[in-house]
Amino acid sequence: MERKKVIFQISAVANWASVGKDAEGIARAGKKRGYDCYVTYGTLYNKSEAHLYQTTTSLGQHINALKARLFDNEGLSAKASTKRLILFMKEVNPDVVILHNLHGYYLNFPLLFDYLRESKIPVIYSLHDCWAFTGHCTYFTTIGCEKWKSGCHHCPQRSTYPKSWFLDRSRRNYAIKKEKSCQLDKSQMAVVTVSDWLKGLVESSFLNKYPVYRIYNGIRTDIFKNCDGKSNLWPGKKVLIGCSKVWNFDDGDRKGLADYIKLSKLLPEDYIILLVGKFTDKNDLKSLPSNIVNIDRTHDQKELAEYYSRADVLLNLSYMETMGLTSAEALACGTPCVVYNDTALPELITPQTGIVVTPGDINEVWSAVQKLVANGKEKYTEACRQRALEEFDEIKQFSKYVDLYEKLFKQQL
Repeated sequence: MERKKVIFQISAVANWASVGKDAEGIARAGKKRGYDCYVTYGTLYNKSEAHLYQTTTSLGQHINALKARLFDNEGLSAKASTKRLILFMKEVNPDVVILHNLHGYYLNFPLLFDYLRESKIPVIYSLHDCWAFTGHCTYFTTIGCEKWKSGCHHCPQRSTYPKSWFLDRSRRNYAIKKEKSCQLDKSQMAVVTVSDWLKGLVESSFLNKYPVYRIYNGIRTDIFKNCDGKSNLWPGKKVLIGCSKVWNFDDGDRKGLADYIKLSKLLPEDYIILLVGKFTDKNDLKSLPSNIVNIDRTHDQKELAEYYSRADVLLNLSYMETMGLTSAEALACGTPCVVYNDTALPELITPQTGIVVTPGDINEVWSAVQKLVANGKEKYTEACRQRALEEFDEIKQFSKYVDLYEKLFKQQL
């Protein structure tokens, strides 16, 4: 019997959060095309259609996180577990390796890239943030830092994830990333970004020696669709929804929690703001205005689709999004969006599916909401759904990874 070709993905999480769900979607697409699929992860996972391999333990992950805080060395610990991962890769003998987030206190990336260079396995490096080409941070646009273009040093965001308590080794970290990730031959690796905005950044970084492609994240449009499961909630109210994995004021309030609170003060009595996601500080949760309702983070996508469908408008007031997946999910449910004209968010919205506004201008946000509500959600629903089907359907999007491998490395098939 002929051996199936193997797609081998390395991710911080498996079928968990947006990055893990991307890996899961690629695995599903690969299986439909006849590939055998593996996903490796740190410690967090959900049931998967792929073969799973856990790279570290919870204790190991905590130790690596402590080392990062003490020595500013995220991605440089976990040597023993990475060596075991490499041995496992040798057993599996993959035809292509797809890299996702290599940060998350679970991996030693220099060891990994050394093995990839020696093995000459084709690599697709899928970037979901900016960590791959900075000396420390995952995001930098909110403070306007451009050191990553020529060489990081004196990092102004040392206290943000992956946090360092004392040391600033951004210059060293940047040099190691540049050396190790660029040692692969140009014909061996391609870079994929989840937005045109992130693609532009990569093309200005040291990773620009490799071909760069944009593939939007995919969503389950069979799950995210207009439904009425929560239609009986908040009768008589106009619902404005915002979604985030967590809500807090850390990392410069990147998700814009303060802006939702400011907006709440402008709303009449027949409006509420629904914030879906976990509040990391219970005091923040207790201090929310009465017209802001919190639903703790849900891993049930069907339930989330019901909240999107109940809402009149999706608000994405984030100041930093490499794509903005919640906007795509809301569109699939027929809900128009108001988003900030910042980072990747404007790419997702058309005049037929929402309004793009000036970041931080709460009066403009409120005016946009009023316009969408006055026009009626039904005016936008069909266009929103069509936009999601054309641009964000997971079958289309994740199949593009397989297409890219077969296109770039067909001489190895």
